[in-house]
This record gives sequence, structure tokens and C-alpha cells, in this order.
Amino acid sequence: MKLSEQSNERQGLHHFSLLFEVATRIRQNLIPAIFASFSVVSGGIIGLYIGASIFGIAIVFSVIRYFTFRYQVIGNEFHVQQGLVFRQQKAIPLDRIQNVDSVQNIFHRLLKVAEVRIETASGSEPEATMRVLGLSQLQQLRESLRKANLNATADSSFEDRFVEAGQAVQEPRTDQVVLEISPKQLIHLGLLSNRGQVLAGIVLGYLIQGPTSSFIPAWLNPFRSFENVDSMNRDSVRNAIRGVSSDAGGAIASLGGYYRQLGNVGLVLVGILCFFVLVGIFRLFSAVWHVLRFYGYRLTIQGDSLHVDCGLFTKISATIPRDRIQVISVNQTWLMKFFGFVSVQLETSGGSEASSDDATQTVGRKWFIPIMKATELTRVLATLNRELIWTPADYDWQSLSEKAFARTCRWPIFIGIIIVTIGIAMYAFLKNNAGLWVAIWGGIGAVVLTLVEWKQSKSRKYARVDRYFVYQTGVFRKITSICFLDRVQSIQLSQSPFDRRWGMATLHFDTAGSGGLDHELSVALLDEDFAHQELCAWTALDVDREQTPN
Repeated sequence: MKLSEQSNERQGLHHFSLLFEVATRIRQNLIPAIFASFSVVSGGIIGLYIGASIFGIAIVFSVIRYFTFRYQVIGNEFHVQQGLVFRQQKAIPLDRIQNVDSVQNIFHRLLKVAEVRIETASGSEPEATMRVLGLSQLQQLRESLRKANLNATADSSFEDRFVEAGQAVQEPRTDQVVLEISPKQLIHLGLLSNRGQVLAGIVLGYLIQGPTSSFIPAWLNPFRSFENVDSMNRDSVRNAIRGVSSDAGGAIASLGGYYRQLGNVGLVLVGILCFFVLVGIFRLFSAVWHVLRFYGYRLTIQGDSLHVDCGLFTKISATIPRDRIQVISVNQTWLMKFFGFVSVQLETSGGSEASSDDATQTVGRKWFIPIMKATELTRVLATLNRELIWTPADYDWQSLSEKAFARTCRWPIFIGIIIVTIGIAMYAFLKNNAGLWVAIWGGIGAVVLTLVEWKQSKSRKYARVDRYFVYQTGVFRKITSICFLDRVQSIQLSQSPFDRRWGMATLHFDTAGSGGLDHELSVALLDEDFAHQELCAWTALDVDREQTPN
């Protein structure tokens, strides 16, 4: 490769990049700002100097990055350069670039820019993050990468690896739409999940502490006694506390009146009603969260890449090459099963973990398909991997060892016997009626936990089908993970002393994935002989795969 063979000129970031860089630095240094504010309020000036210094240094770094960041396609490599004193240069082979993801929040969309991340199959962080590029710059970068790769490798499918952002791309698209999620389905998802607590807490805190608290009925606002209180006047604060105490006493007296009117059964019914009202409020906020996050969800396939676009205010565009998919996980809670829905998660090679704050990673992996009809699962899974034929009814499922339930149920039964014995002793020797309730609830708890263990042991299933295996667990939330042989890096059989005593073993499957799934690929409590047979079978399949010519 000759460095003189340039497919485009060196380019810098968009002129709005400085604005977004400074905003990001400020957000990352909120804690020093808070400490500086406390210092100023308390009369100290040192904290102000420290906070101002930290912010000043952060802004200086942002300015340096803006003026020194340059990117360029040279031959068959993508070059990134930044830094003034400590200069960094990075060369990324074009054939290693897996995807170019973009994120556009409401400010990005107003200014017609996007934050761009370039990823390869290795590493836990993007190889290059450009904050920010104009949509025309992104299109130009995409065209440069495509043309440079065509010249270097003559691979006409390389264009399929990249994601278009906004309306910058005017050329005809050849995307095949795999799945679209309607707002109605997102509302269903929100009502079936528990993601609304955070939003509900924020709104409730704002209503109580914010200026709109005057719109709350007095009987619903327990903090009304603190309103219009001079924080510097101790008498006012003392009177406010007395007011809250008086309100609490009045509330207790009111409960006593309700008890005389309603009785035990009435209070229980009121408590149940309040519980369902609270759950309903949380579900409504959960529906709002899902609509904001996944509005306009569209899953498309172009070449060998999967593209996810969604978001109401923050538009997220993520790309996942199909050859990077390590594990496919199908999730179904008991409510989703009742209404006929499922969700899908992915584990991919390289990239950031799903637990990171990267919006493209979170949507592209953790929430790959947040909700879909269970009847469409076979069709969608076939698009993720052509070798996958989803027919679970035809699989030769292998359950756990026959002794698994006898082993797992011993602890709840043993603990339940101890609690019941303590309760009976309290009732018999101390003449304490509370002991009777302890014995009753201890027995009920032991029975319930035993039933849960029985259902859990029945729910664990393992099946090997041609070139992949399926592992299923879960009682209230069924999780089915699918992993392919050519994605498995190693297989390990382990036995604890208890496993050897019961004639059991555990199979651990390790992939090149970044993790982040809710399902660990460790099949425990298998019969020892069967586990050894599976280990030998997987080893033979792996050897056969290595000897098979490409």
C-alpha cells in the first residue's frame, strides 16, 4: 500500500462538534460542579476554584480534540489522527470494519448532525468515535469507504455494512424489511413490563418539589407544610415539621375511622385496590418509556448486515453483521406468553457489553427485538441465521438428571421444617400465638418454594440439533438460548463434590461474545454419563468442522 494513494482528503469534525464536545464534558463533570456549588453556598471559595479548574481543563481538551481530529481513507485503511502534545494515530483495515453506527438526539436532528461510531469485531469500545459529523459528511465518508474497499478487495457487498443516517442518503435502498413494530405493540410491551418506575419517580418528585405542586390536591401532598418556608429561619422549619407531624397524626386518626367503618376485610380490599392502582401507574409510565425508546422500530436486512432504526426524540441507528452473532436468546414472561408475544436478545463478538451506556449497543443487543408476535418467531430467526430452523416441537429435548428435583428441593424443605419447628415451640412453651402464625407461614413457604423448584427443574431443557444447541430455562420468565457450533470457543465439563455424589455434571459453553445476556450458557444438573457423551460429541463435531475444507 502506498500512502500517496488517497481515496479522499483529510477531513475534520463538523463545526458544531465543539458545542457537543463541551456539553459532553460538562455532563461528565457534574459531580465536581455539585461539590463546587456546595462549597460556594457554605461560603468556601476553594471548591469553586477546583470545580472551575476541572471544567476549564475539560473544555481545553474538547477544543484541542476538535481542532486536531482528522480522518482519512488511504488505500485500504481508514486513518484517524488526534492530539496536540500526545498525538495518536490509528489505522483500521477496511475489511475489519463491521459497522458504522449513528445516534441522533433531538439536538443532533435540529442541527442536522450525527454522532458516528466505527466498530470492528475486536475490542470493547468503538475503534473511532466522531462527535459529530454532518449528515453530508457521513454520506461522503460512507461513499469513500465503499469505493476504497471496492478498489482494494473488489467486494461489492461492502456497502451493506454501513448504516445511513437521517435523510442524507438519496440513493435507492435495497433493504429487505424483516420486522416493524407499531406504537400499539410498544404500548402492549410497556403494559407487560416494569420499566416505568424511574419515570414515575422523576415525575412524582417534580410534582412534589417543583412549582407545579400547587396543582396537587392538598390531601395528596404531604409536603405542603414545607412550602413557602424560609430555609434560614429555624422557627419556620420547626413549625413546618410540627405541621407534618400534625398531618401524620390526622392521617392515622383517619385510618382508625376507616377501620371502624370498613373492618378488616374492607381495609384489605382497599389495600389491594391501592396496589393495583400503583401497578397501573407504573405500567402507564413503562408504556411511555418504550414508546419514546423504540418508536418507529424497523429491522431490515441488507447483504450480511442487520439494521435497527428506532427512537422518537433520540434516533438510534445500529448495525449488526450476521456473522458476528454468537448467541440468540428468546425471552418470554408469563404475561407475554398469555398474550402471545416474545422478545429477542443477541450476544455478538466484540463490541461493547449490553450493560454499557452506549445507546446503539443497548438497542442493538439488549433490546434487539423488544416485542414481536410469537407466530413470527420462526421467520425472523431464519433471517438471523440461515442454518437455524426453529421447530422446538421436533427437538430431542434432554431434561435434567432424574435426581435433580430430589437434590434442589432439599433446602426449602429443610428450612421449612426448621421454621415450623420454631413456630410450634413458641406456641407450645411460650403460649405465644405468633408462633402459630410462624409455623403456618413457614409451612406455606416451604410448599411454595418446593413447587417452584419442581417447576424450575422441569423447565430446564437441552437439545443439540445439527450445528447448534438450544438451552431453555425459566418458570415465570422462559429464556431459550440458541448457540451455534462454529461460535463455541471451548466446552468445559465441571463437577463439584456434590455433583459427584449425585452423579451429575455441568457443561459450560464459552463463546467469543461480549456477554450481557440474561442467560448463562451453563447447563447444570445433567446426568454425568450424558454430560460426558455430549462433551465427546461436541469435540468430534469441532474436529470435523476444522477438517472440512472451506
